[in-house]
Formats: sequence, C-alpha cells, structure tokens
Amino acid sequence: MHGALLRRAYRFARAAHGTQRRRHGTPYIEHPVEVAWLAHERFEVTDGEVLAAALLHDVLEDTDATDLSEFPFRTVCLVELLTDPFPPPSGRRARQLRAAMWADRDATVLKACDRLSNLADSLLQYDPSFCGRYAWRTRTEMLDPGLPPADAPVARPLLHAATPPGEERAAGRR
Repeated sequence: MHGALLRRAYRFARAAHGTQRRRHGTPYIEHPVEVAWLAHERFEVTDGEVLAAALLHDVLEDTDATDLSEFPFRTVCLVELLTDPFPPPSGRRARQLRAAMWADRDATVLKACDRLSNLADSLLQYDPSFCGRYAWRTRTEMLDPGLPPADAPVARPLLHAATPPGEERAAGRR
C-alpha cells in the first residue's frame, strides 16, 4: 500500500516541478527525493503518508499545484504545515505558524530534513554569503534556545550542518 502511495506522490511532485532546476542546476525533483530519503534513512521514518509528504512538501509553495485531494488527509496536513505562506508572516503570526509545525513530530522531522538538504545544496553554490545567511536562518528559526526543535532528536544533525566548524564548541553546545 505504501509503495503505491509513494509512487503516486513521486509522479505528482515530478510533474508539478516539471522542468524546475535547483540553484546548482540539478532537476528540482532530486530535492524532495532527498528529503524523503533523509527522513527514512537518518530518522527512521517508515510511515508512507509521512514519506509522501516529504515528496510533496514543496509543491504548494513552488509550483502551480493547489489540489492534493488525491492524497491521504495526514499527508495533506503535513504538506500544509511545511508550506511557507506568501507573503511571509512576521511577529506573532510567524511564531504561531512555527509552533503549529513544531507541535507535530513528523512535520518537525520533515522540516529538519528539508533544511539539511537545503544546507547541503547551499554548499554546492560556492556562495559563502548565501550559505551563511541560510545557516543563520536555520539556527534562528529552528535551533535557538526555547524553540521546541532545540531539544528534539533532529537538532543535533541540524546544529552540525548549520554551525561553522569551531562555532559550536565556542557556543558551549558540544
């Protein structure tokens, strides 16, 4: 059953992303596949509905797709939690949206996998300024003290990926 769902989610995401490319030129579909792979391999996610959400996590945000009704309710809820609204909210509304995502363990894991993939992608840019900004954004949105992910199992790999060498030790986080 999960195999059919994952194939359907992959085909949907591949069609929705079409000819989109990542910043370094690879087909965009490689990113959601990597997010699903990270969730499965690094965080032992085996639930097909969650892995389908990993494959679909960017379709509402980065494509013209608007209807995910062919997918299970849980998958759609996760995709909606992971989709950044446009225009981006600020202040209290931004905190409320992040809190809703952090309240869901599966959404937190998928967001961490998305960030890990994006951080790796930013390193391929050979653009230290972009990489630094994205790492800072990851630290402030996901790893600052008091935010739920700071104590979650996903925090360690994120902290490692988003912190320049030596800075983690200097911050007393080792």
